[in-house]
Amino acid sequence: MNKIVIILLMAAMMAGCRKNEVPLVNGGLPEERIMERLAELRGKLTGAENGWMASLTTTAGGGYGFYMKFGADEKVSMMGDLSEDAATQSQTSTYRVKWVMNAALLFDTYNYITLLQDPDPKVSGGKAGSGLKSDIEFEYIRSSGDSVILQGKKYQNYLYLVKATAAQATDYQQGTVVDRMEAIQDYFEDHFNNYINIDGLPNKISFIVNDDKRLSFQYADAKDSIITIDGKFNFDVSGINFSEGLVVNGIQFKKGALTGSTLKLYDAGGKEYTVSQNPTPVIPLKLLFAYNKTYNTILIGSATLPAGVTSGFNSVFNGMVSRFVASSRSIDSVRIVFSNSTQGLLEIRYKSGTTAFQAALSFSYVLKDGVLTLADYAPVLNGTSSNWTSRIDQIGSFDQWIRSGPFKIDWVASAGSGGKILGGLYKVSDPSDFYYGDLRKR
Repeated sequence: MNKIVIILLMAAMMAGCRKNEVPLVNGGLPEERIMERLAELRGKLTGAENGWMASLTTTAGGGYGFYMKFGADEKVSMMGDLSEDAATQSQTSTYRVKWVMNAALLFDTYNYITLLQDPDPKVSGGKAGSGLKSDIEFEYIRSSGDSVILQGKKYQNYLYLVKATAAQATDYQQGTVVDRMEAIQDYFEDHFNNYINIDGLPNKISFIVNDDKRLSFQYADAKDSIITIDGKFNFDVSGINFSEGLVVNGIQFKKGALTGSTLKLYDAGGKEYTVSQNPTPVIPLKLLFAYNKTYNTILIGSATLPAGVTSGFNSVFNGMVSRFVASSRSIDSVRIVFSNSTQGLLEIRYKSGTTAFQAALSFSYVLKDGVLTLADYAPVLNGTSSNWTSRIDQIGSFDQWIRSGPFKIDWVASAGSGGKILGGLYKVSDPSDFYYGDLRKR
């Protein structure tokens, strides 16, 4: 027994004497590799003579662009595309490079990046309590050439850093980003139904940019299936930047820029694609309109039809409005809704004094290849009576008009709509006579 104890003690002593036989990591001790990794990240951040162009997407919002310059004193100066002030006023805060299972960059005082996670919705437009769901601590993933890639510790969004040239740094510091922001925003205020063409795709590709710095490419493939590619963007000194790229039919789009009054997109290889405009959206409405698709409602939202459209229906509608007014009533809205795959509803919402009423006509329908055939019309009862029946003198010729199909579903062009998306039901027997209004999803 004593021999066993002695042997165990000797083994323990020998193990204790071999401290330097810790397994090596990539040729060095773990603590050495940690220090090297931290020094690598710190050196790259501070080694960019002209600073960095940075881009970051958020989980609850769009994309954001920044210009950053890191100092050896752990201070960083920053500008961003969050607002005109952020794009013109440099802000200095502090940062740290630390080890948390890997080298990481931490912004530890309030700046334009931490503003994105501000829990007050009035600050960044995000959700109460979580802001735009963005990070302030980023893990060092890798570097390549003039780029450094980091990833948010909590929300996993990537922070891309690209070394700025001297000219780009000067542009940022002179507020050029504001000029780009305003020019592109102005462009989309009066350019509608934007699209591009791509070799190999027979149909035009819709290019949609939203106010929250999100964008989409959308097109119909050869089988009439709708393909949608969603992404986010930020502004920079060149124009707009798709930091993570958007791949359409194998082509990765990276940037966009205005050349005079023309917007052009660029793929990863630098090829140029001109953004053009169509009188109406480029995807056929018959592929988007159904009870379970993008739109299922055509709405006339007041007693006035959308401006700039000539149709035989105009006199039918305006006559109905006048008759309601003559009976001391006023129309609030008219809508045609596809309730399910076989049933629809025509609703006229109106007021008598301050009391709201609804006159509704139900119908069955068949929608095939964009042609709508209606049948089985029936006034909707309110208890034992029907407002459609009681108001038939005011509704007048509109009742006959809706029964005069079949109709074709298609877009409606209007120079006076201000970019509003209009759809219509065109009589197959007379395409110049069509009901039209705003497209909605009820």
